[in-house]
Amino acid sequence: MTSLSEMPELVMENIIGFLDFRSVLNLRQVCRDFSNFIDDLKDSNLPDSKFKKLKLTVKKEKKLEFKIEYFDGSIDIIEYMENSRRYKEKITNLENVNYLDVAIQNDLKWILKFQRGNSVLFRFDSDIYNFHMQPGDEQFYQDVIEKLSNTTNQKIKTKALHIRARQNSEFTTIIEMFDPKYLEELNFYPICLVFETDQISKTEQWKMAQEFGCGQYFSDKHIKDLAHFSRSSILTECVSAEDVIYLKDCFVKSPTFEYCYLEMNETDATRELLELWGSDVSETEDDGEWYFRMMHSDILVVSVEKEGTWPYPFYINLYQFPFHLVRLAPGFPTISSKTPFYTTASRI
Repeated sequence: MTSLSEMPELVMENIIGFLDFRSVLNLRQVCRDFSNFIDDLKDSNLPDSKFKKLKLTVKKEKKLEFKIEYFDGSIDIIEYMENSRRYKEKITNLENVNYLDVAIQNDLKWILKFQRGNSVLFRFDSDIYNFHMQPGDEQFYQDVIEKLSNTTNQKIKTKALHIRARQNSEFTTIIEMFDPKYLEELNFYPICLVFETDQISKTEQWKMAQEFGCGQYFSDKHIKDLAHFSRSSILTECVSAEDVIYLKDCFVKSPTFEYCYLEMNETDATRELLELWGSDVSETEDDGEWYFRMMHSDILVVSVEKEGTWPYPFYINLYQFPFHLVRLAPGFPTISSKTPFYTTASRI
Protein backbone atom coordinates (compact mmCIF):
# COMPACT_ATOMS: atom_id res chain seq x y z
CA MET A 1 0.00 0.00 0.00
CA THR A 2 1.38 3.39 -1.03
CA SER A 3 2.05 5.76 1.88
CA LEU A 4 0.97 9.39 1.74
CA SER A 5 4.54 10.56 1.26
CA GLU A 6 4.96 8.28 -1.77
CA MET A 7 1.93 9.61 -3.66
CA PRO A 8 2.40 11.54 -6.92
CA GLU A 9 2.90 15.28 -6.51
CA LEU A 10 -0.34 16.12 -8.33
CA VAL A 11 -2.31 13.93 -5.91
CA MET A 12 -0.57 15.55 -2.95
CA GLU A 13 -1.37 19.01 -4.30
CA ASN A 14 -5.05 18.07 -4.64
CA ILE A 15 -5.10 16.71 -1.07
CA ILE A 16 -3.54 19.90 0.30
CA GLY A 17 -6.11 21.90 -1.65
CA PHE A 18 -8.86 20.38 0.52
CA LEU A 19 -7.10 21.13 3.83
CA ASP A 20 -7.25 24.28 5.92
CA PHE A 21 -3.99 26.03 6.63
CA ARG A 22 -3.71 24.71 10.21
CA SER A 23 -3.86 21.14 8.91
CA VAL A 24 -1.16 21.95 6.36
CA LEU A 25 1.05 23.42 9.08
CA ASN A 26 0.60 20.24 11.12
CA LEU A 27 1.42 18.16 8.04
CA ARG A 28 4.69 20.07 7.61
CA GLN A 29 5.76 18.84 11.02
CA VAL A 30 5.15 15.15 10.30
CA CYS A 31 8.40 14.57 8.43
CA ARG A 32 11.05 16.30 6.34
CA ASP A 33 9.55 15.05 3.04
CA PHE A 34 6.20 16.70 3.77
CA SER A 35 7.93 19.84 4.94
CA ASN A 36 10.04 20.11 1.78
CA PHE A 37 7.09 19.36 -0.49
CA ILE A 38 4.87 22.05 1.10
CA ASP A 39 7.71 24.55 1.15
CA ASP A 40 8.15 24.11 -2.61
CA LEU A 41 4.47 24.65 -3.43
CA LYS A 42 3.40 27.86 -5.14
CA ASP A 43 1.54 30.28 -2.89
CA SER A 44 -1.54 29.87 -5.08
CA ASN A 45 -1.69 26.16 -4.16
CA LEU A 46 -1.73 26.86 -0.43
CA PRO A 47 -4.95 27.37 1.54
CA ASP A 48 -5.94 30.81 2.82
CA SER A 49 -5.21 31.32 6.54
CA LYS A 50 -8.36 33.49 6.75
CA PHE A 51 -7.31 35.20 9.95
CA LYS A 52 -9.13 38.36 10.99
CA LYS A 53 -6.90 39.57 13.81
CA LEU A 54 -3.39 38.65 14.91
CA LYS A 55 -2.02 39.83 18.22
CA LEU A 56 1.66 39.34 19.00
CA THR A 57 2.46 39.88 22.68
CA VAL A 58 5.92 40.02 24.24
CA LYS A 59 5.41 38.71 27.76
CA LYS A 60 7.37 38.54 30.99
CA GLU A 61 9.88 35.77 31.62
CA LYS A 62 10.90 35.82 27.95
CA LYS A 63 7.63 34.48 26.59
CA LEU A 64 6.01 35.25 23.26
CA GLU A 65 2.33 34.73 22.44
CA PHE A 66 0.38 34.69 19.19
CA LYS A 67 -3.39 35.12 19.43
CA ILE A 68 -5.07 34.48 16.09
CA GLU A 69 -8.76 35.24 15.55
CA TYR A 70 -10.37 33.93 12.38
CA PHE A 71 -13.32 35.24 10.40
CA ASP A 72 -15.39 32.23 11.50
CA GLY A 73 -14.99 33.32 15.14
CA SER A 74 -12.52 30.61 16.19
CA ILE A 75 -9.34 31.56 18.08
CA ASP A 76 -5.88 29.98 18.29
CA ILE A 77 -3.37 30.88 21.01
CA ILE A 78 0.24 29.75 20.65
CA GLU A 79 2.72 30.45 23.45
CA TYR A 80 6.48 30.20 23.06
CA MET A 81 8.94 30.00 25.90
CA GLU A 82 12.46 28.76 26.43
CA ASN A 83 12.65 25.10 25.34
CA SER A 84 8.95 24.69 24.48
CA ARG A 85 5.86 25.73 22.52
CA ARG A 86 2.29 25.36 23.83
CA TYR A 87 -0.64 25.04 21.43
CA LYS A 88 -4.06 23.71 22.46
CA GLU A 89 -2.63 22.11 25.61
CA LYS A 90 -0.01 20.32 23.52
CA ILE A 91 3.55 21.15 24.55
CA THR A 92 6.31 20.66 21.98
CA ASN A 93 9.88 20.29 23.18
CA LEU A 94 12.17 22.89 21.59
CA GLU A 95 15.23 22.15 23.68
CA ASN A 96 17.68 22.04 20.77
CA VAL A 97 16.40 25.03 18.77
CA ASN A 98 15.97 28.76 19.23
CA TYR A 99 12.30 29.18 20.13
CA LEU A 100 12.16 32.68 18.62
CA ASP A 101 13.25 31.15 15.33
CA VAL A 102 10.42 28.63 15.61
CA ALA A 103 7.89 31.36 16.45
CA ILE A 104 8.90 33.99 13.89
CA GLN A 105 10.93 32.34 11.15
CA ASN A 106 8.69 29.29 11.02
CA ASP A 107 5.17 29.70 12.43
CA LEU A 108 4.57 33.42 11.78
CA LYS A 109 6.24 33.19 8.40
CA TRP A 110 3.80 30.48 7.35
CA ILE A 111 0.76 32.17 8.82
CA LEU A 112 1.59 35.19 6.66
CA LYS A 113 2.52 33.05 3.65
CA PHE A 114 -0.98 31.54 3.74
CA GLN A 115 -2.59 34.98 3.89
CA ARG A 116 -4.61 35.78 0.77
CA GLY A 117 -6.59 38.86 1.71
CA ASN A 118 -5.77 41.46 4.32
CA SER A 119 -6.53 41.08 8.01
CA VAL A 120 -8.65 43.56 9.93
CA LEU A 121 -6.17 44.12 12.77
CA PHE A 122 -2.55 43.32 13.61
CA ARG A 123 -1.52 44.24 17.15
CA PHE A 124 2.04 44.30 18.46
CA ASP A 125 1.76 44.38 22.23
CA SER A 126 3.86 43.98 25.34
CA ASP A 127 3.09 43.43 29.00
CA ILE A 128 6.69 43.56 30.23
CA TYR A 129 6.28 47.23 31.21
CA ASN A 130 3.05 46.85 33.17
CA PHE A 131 4.88 45.99 36.38
CA HIS A 132 8.51 45.70 37.44
CA MET A 133 10.60 44.34 34.58
CA GLN A 134 12.57 41.15 35.09
CA PRO A 135 16.25 40.94 34.09
CA GLY A 136 16.46 40.40 30.35
CA ASP A 137 12.88 41.48 29.54
CA GLU A 138 13.95 44.64 27.72
CA GLN A 139 16.57 42.78 25.68
CA PHE A 140 14.08 40.05 24.83
CA TYR A 141 11.69 42.68 23.49
CA GLN A 142 14.46 44.08 21.31
CA ASP A 143 15.35 40.57 20.12
CA VAL A 144 11.75 39.97 19.02
CA ILE A 145 11.64 43.21 17.01
CA GLU A 146 15.02 42.50 15.40
CA LYS A 147 13.98 38.96 14.52
CA LEU A 148 10.75 40.22 12.99
CA SER A 149 12.43 42.91 10.90
CA ASN A 150 15.09 40.49 9.62
CA THR A 151 12.83 37.59 8.71
CA THR A 152 9.58 39.14 7.48
CA ASN A 153 10.44 39.33 3.77
CA GLN A 154 6.93 39.98 2.52
CA LYS A 155 4.97 42.97 3.73
CA ILE A 156 2.16 42.12 6.14
CA LYS A 157 -1.31 43.04 4.87
CA THR A 158 -3.67 44.54 7.43
CA LYS A 159 -6.18 47.40 7.62
CA ALA A 160 -5.34 48.43 11.20
CA LEU A 161 -2.07 48.33 13.12
CA HIS A 162 -1.85 48.84 16.89
CA ILE A 163 1.59 49.10 18.51
CA ARG A 164 2.69 49.40 22.13
CA ALA A 165 6.38 50.30 22.37
CA ARG A 166 8.93 52.13 24.48
CA GLN A 167 11.14 53.80 21.85
CA ASN A 168 10.31 55.90 18.79
CA SER A 169 12.63 53.78 16.65
CA GLU A 170 10.60 50.68 17.56
CA PHE A 171 7.41 52.19 16.10
CA THR A 172 9.26 52.99 12.87
CA THR A 173 10.86 49.54 12.61
CA ILE A 174 7.55 47.76 13.16
CA ILE A 175 5.43 49.92 10.84
CA GLU A 176 7.83 49.35 7.94
CA MET A 177 6.99 45.61 8.05
CA PHE A 178 3.46 46.38 6.77
CA ASP A 179 2.13 46.94 3.27
CA PRO A 180 1.16 50.63 2.94
CA LYS A 181 -1.38 49.82 0.20
CA TYR A 182 -3.63 48.08 2.76
CA LEU A 183 -2.84 50.01 5.94
CA GLU A 184 -5.65 52.43 6.85
CA GLU A 185 -5.50 52.88 10.63
CA LEU A 186 -2.61 53.43 13.05
CA ASN A 187 -3.02 53.32 16.82
CA PHE A 188 0.08 53.87 18.94
CA TYR A 189 0.56 53.44 22.68
CA PRO A 190 3.91 54.95 23.76
CA ILE A 191 5.15 53.60 27.10
CA CYS A 192 6.79 56.30 29.27
CA LEU A 193 7.69 58.10 26.09
CA VAL A 194 7.01 61.34 24.22
CA PHE A 195 6.12 60.13 20.74
CA GLU A 196 8.11 61.93 18.05
CA THR A 197 7.35 61.70 14.32
CA ASP A 198 10.74 62.79 12.90
CA GLN A 199 11.47 59.41 11.29
CA ILE A 200 8.10 57.68 11.06
CA SER A 201 6.48 60.57 9.17
CA LYS A 202 8.84 59.83 6.26
CA THR A 203 7.46 56.30 5.77
CA GLU A 204 4.87 55.45 3.12
CA GLN A 205 2.83 53.67 5.80
CA TRP A 206 2.41 56.92 7.76
CA LYS A 207 1.72 59.01 4.65
CA MET A 208 -0.93 56.66 3.25
CA ALA A 209 -2.85 55.84 6.46
CA GLN A 210 -6.22 57.52 6.87
CA GLU A 211 -6.65 57.32 10.65
CA PHE A 212 -4.27 57.86 13.57
CA GLY A 213 -4.62 57.65 17.33
CA CYS A 214 -2.00 58.11 20.04
CA GLY A 215 -2.91 56.95 23.53
CA GLN A 216 -0.61 59.40 25.31
CA TYR A 217 2.43 61.68 25.10
CA PHE A 218 2.24 62.81 21.46
CA SER A 219 4.92 65.48 20.99
CA ASP A 220 3.45 68.98 20.69
CA LYS A 221 6.28 69.77 18.23
CA HIS A 222 4.67 67.52 15.61
CA ILE A 223 0.99 68.54 15.63
CA LYS A 224 1.22 69.57 11.98
CA ASP A 225 2.08 66.00 11.00
CA LEU A 226 -1.59 65.13 11.63
CA ALA A 227 -2.79 67.26 8.71
CA HIS A 228 -3.06 64.46 6.13
CA PHE A 229 -5.19 62.12 8.26
CA SER A 230 -8.95 61.99 7.74
CA ARG A 231 -9.43 60.97 11.37
CA SER A 232 -7.05 61.58 14.28
CA SER A 233 -7.15 61.67 18.07
CA ILE A 234 -4.22 62.37 20.39
CA LEU A 235 -3.17 63.36 23.90
CA THR A 236 -0.43 65.99 24.08
CA GLU A 237 1.06 68.65 26.35
CA CYS A 238 0.14 71.86 24.49
CA VAL A 239 -1.30 73.03 21.16
CA SER A 240 -0.59 76.51 19.81
CA ALA A 241 -2.84 78.80 17.81
CA GLU A 242 -0.36 78.46 14.94
CA ASP A 243 -0.93 74.69 14.91
CA VAL A 244 -4.71 75.12 14.96
CA ILE A 245 -4.60 77.59 12.06
CA TYR A 246 -2.34 75.27 10.04
CA LEU A 247 -4.65 72.29 10.60
CA LYS A 248 -7.72 74.38 9.77
CA ASP A 249 -6.18 75.55 6.48
CA CYS A 250 -5.37 71.93 5.52
CA PHE A 251 -8.70 70.46 6.59
CA VAL A 252 -10.92 72.95 4.72
CA LYS A 253 -9.20 71.82 1.49
CA SER A 254 -9.41 68.10 2.24
CA PRO A 255 -12.14 66.06 0.49
CA THR A 256 -11.84 63.23 3.06
CA PHE A 257 -11.44 65.03 6.40
CA GLU A 258 -13.81 63.94 9.21
CA TYR A 259 -12.31 64.89 12.59
CA CYS A 260 -9.19 65.77 14.56
CA TYR A 261 -9.52 65.59 18.37
CA LEU A 262 -6.72 67.10 20.45
CA GLU A 263 -6.67 66.67 24.23
CA MET A 264 -4.00 68.56 26.15
CA ASN A 265 -2.69 69.83 29.45
CA GLU A 266 -2.61 73.51 28.48
CA THR A 267 -3.14 75.94 25.60
CA ASP A 268 -3.25 79.67 24.99
CA ALA A 269 -4.81 79.23 21.55
CA THR A 270 -8.20 80.72 22.48
CA ARG A 271 -6.89 84.23 23.10
CA GLU A 272 -4.83 84.32 19.88
CA LEU A 273 -7.66 82.85 17.80
CA LEU A 274 -10.05 85.45 19.20
CA GLU A 275 -7.64 88.18 18.13
CA LEU A 276 -7.31 86.66 14.64
CA TRP A 277 -10.83 85.40 13.95
CA GLY A 278 -12.87 87.72 16.14
CA SER A 279 -15.54 86.85 18.70
CA ASP A 280 -17.16 83.43 18.60
CA VAL A 281 -20.36 81.68 19.65
CA SER A 282 -19.07 80.59 23.08
CA GLU A 283 -19.89 82.33 26.34
CA THR A 284 -16.63 81.90 28.33
CA GLU A 285 -13.14 83.28 27.87
CA ASP A 286 -11.54 79.82 27.92
CA ASP A 287 -13.80 78.40 25.20
CA GLY A 288 -14.19 79.24 21.53
CA GLU A 289 -16.04 77.93 18.50
CA TRP A 290 -15.77 79.02 14.87
CA TYR A 291 -17.26 77.72 11.60
CA PHE A 292 -15.55 77.66 8.18
CA ARG A 293 -16.73 76.58 4.72
CA MET A 294 -14.98 73.47 3.39
CA MET A 295 -14.14 72.79 -0.26
CA HIS A 296 -17.01 70.28 -0.63
CA SER A 297 -19.54 72.73 0.88
CA ASP A 298 -19.76 71.26 4.38
CA ILE A 299 -18.70 73.15 7.50
CA LEU A 300 -15.46 72.82 9.46
CA VAL A 301 -16.06 73.46 13.14
CA VAL A 302 -13.09 74.58 15.26
CA SER A 303 -13.89 74.22 18.94
CA VAL A 304 -11.79 75.02 22.02
CA GLU A 305 -13.07 73.83 25.39
CA LYS A 306 -11.85 73.77 28.96
CA GLU A 307 -13.49 71.13 31.12
CA GLY A 308 -11.21 71.20 34.16
CA THR A 309 -10.47 67.47 34.20
CA TRP A 310 -6.88 66.66 35.21
CA PRO A 311 -4.44 65.92 33.61
CA TYR A 312 -5.86 66.93 30.21
CA PRO A 313 -8.40 69.70 30.87
CA PHE A 314 -8.30 71.34 27.43
CA TYR A 315 -9.85 70.08 24.20
CA ILE A 316 -9.38 71.46 20.70
CA ASN A 317 -11.63 69.67 18.24
CA LEU A 318 -11.81 70.20 14.50
CA TYR A 319 -14.54 68.29 12.74
CA GLN A 320 -16.75 68.25 9.68
CA PHE A 321 -20.39 69.30 10.06
CA PRO A 322 -23.11 69.11 7.37
CA PHE A 323 -23.89 72.53 5.94
CA HIS A 324 -27.63 71.84 5.67
CA LEU A 325 -27.78 71.55 9.47
CA VAL A 326 -26.48 75.10 9.94
CA ARG A 327 -29.09 77.87 10.11
CA LEU A 328 -27.97 81.27 8.78
CA ALA A 329 -29.62 84.63 9.38
CA PRO A 330 -31.32 86.28 6.36
CA GLY A 331 -28.89 88.25 4.24
CA PHE A 332 -25.84 86.46 5.69
CA PRO A 333 -22.82 86.95 3.37
CA THR A 334 -20.98 84.16 1.52
CA ILE A 335 -19.20 81.80 3.91
CA SER A 336 -15.43 81.68 3.47
CA SER A 337 -12.76 79.05 4.16
CA LYS A 338 -10.57 81.83 5.57
CA THR A 339 -13.01 84.02 7.48
CA PRO A 340 -15.21 82.34 10.10
CA PHE A 341 -18.90 82.94 10.59
CA TYR A 342 -20.40 82.70 14.06
CA THR A 343 -22.74 85.18 15.74
CA THR A 344 -25.54 84.96 13.18
CA ALA A 345 -25.10 81.23 12.54
CA SER A 346 -26.29 78.34 14.65
CA ARG A 347 -26.51 74.59 14.35
CA ILE A 348 -30.00 73.14 14.01
